[in-house]
Amino acid sequence: QKIRSEANDSIASHVKAAKEEADGVLEDALNELSLEHDEQIESLEYELGWLRNQKETAEASVQKLEDNLSEKDEKVEELLGEVSAQQTHKSFDRLFLVAKVLCMQSTVQAKDNEMGAMARHMQQKYSEMEKSLRTKIETLERRSLKFE
Repeated sequence: QKIRSEANDSIASHVKAAKEEADGVLEDALNELSLEHDEQIESLEYELGWLRNQKETAEASVQKLEDNLSEKDEKVEELLGEVSAQQTHKSFDRLFLVAKVLCMQSTVQAKDNEMGAMARHMQQKYSEMEKSLRTKIETLERRSLKFE
């Protein structure tokens, strides 16, 4: 009876030590995941800010180009009779610039959407990992209660 009691006490102390160690390991893992998540979110936010800035710059460029196009269109109308070949060439150049700016604006928007999706994915992944770790901790706690 005394040996069994000592064995049970020994097992209980080993289980307690293992639980404390597991709790420490899980806490360290959670802290590391949280730090990685925060760093990734910060990086994504920086990228999103940069992309938004690029988008604003592109939009300002589009507005400037549109203003310039309006001015040039007025001049082209004055010179239409004299220089139809030159006018056609300039029109193609302007269309190319507008198309290029619109393409760049579309690319910036796509990147903005992609970064947003990545941020949401990382948040979901972090939540899933946190839930999984919590489930494992609860399982270990239930197991340790069985040994007590």
